[in-house]
Amino acid sequence: MTLGQNIQTARRAKGLSQEALAERIGVSRQALGKWEKDTALPGLDNLQALAAELGRSDGFLLLCGHYEGVDQRFLDECVDEEISMGDFVVTGGEIPAMAVTDAICRMVPGVLPEEECFTEESHWAGLLEYPQYSRPDEWHGRRVPDVLLSGHHENVAKWRKKESYKRTMLRRPDLWAQFDEKQLKTKSEKKVLAEAKAEAEAIRAAEAEKAEENPTEE
Repeated sequence: MTLGQNIQTARRAKGLSQEALAERIGVSRQALGKWEKDTALPGLDNLQALAAELGRSDGFLLLCGHYEGVDQRFLDECVDEEISMGDFVVTGGEIPAMAVTDAICRMVPGVLPEEECFTEESHWAGLLEYPQYSRPDEWHGRRVPDVLLSGHHENVAKWRKKESYKRTMLRRPDLWAQFDEKQLKTKSEKKVLAEAKAEAEAIRAAEAEKAEENPTEE
């Protein structure tokens, strides 16, 4: 049984629609549909979602190719799905297998103290995680944002969401293109998104202006 068939079987067994299951694993319905039809393979971008699904299964084996890979006849006969870590080449599959294993094991109940430890991280909900800060409050002239020192939990939550939106827009426009803005229902949520868009646009404009002032010499 392929990965797509496994996901489809699990979804139907739980009485979930594609939309409901896609929301649970933090991907778009279109992406889930491609997985179920086995017309697309989840890569590194969706590793967390894949790990969440595999982590709920009874078990699986990871085959680590080496040098030129694995005999195609064995792949055709015994392998259900191939997982890509990205567009780069390593000597063997052991390190990628360790990455998949780590991503799965940390989602097993009890491994991490709270579910929020991984549900707020990058890629879980299709967004990059907000910036992290620690002590001291000032380091080399750079200060921790005042809102994080305010103790106002609601404002801190809004700042984190805004920075998550903004970071995804700027660093991963491909991920942002899949974000469904319709899921934002309240005025407060929409305001945070509008602020993130405005700040991201200001950053892009500043970078473009800087590039014009300092053109690359050919």
